[in-house]
Amino acid sequence: MPGGKSYVERYTKRFNKPVELYSPYAYDGTRAVFAAMKKANSTDPHLYLASLKTTNMKGVTTNELAYDQYGDLKYGGVTVYKVVNGKWQPLTTVGTK
Repeated sequence: MPGGKSYVERYTKRFNKPVELYSPYAYDGTRAVFAAMKKANSTDPHLYLASLKTTNMKGVTTNELAYDQYGDLKYGGVTVYKVVNGKWQPLTTVGTK
């Protein structure tokens, strides 16, 4: 994750515990919704969802957080893990920028 190290430091400092598995993704998604609300100057989903579709920003999990015409992440990543000495170790991440 491009912003992972900084995110882990800030999260740990604020919550005094390790990062939850999906929290970086929730953080990026929430930031995207907030940015769309700000751009639309509204919290009404009927107004800000059009702005959300045009999201293109740097996130914690990717350098380019954007959505396709179906509302799915354009560059959603998948991490491949391997068990080494009984612990999961990331091997590679594909599909993200």
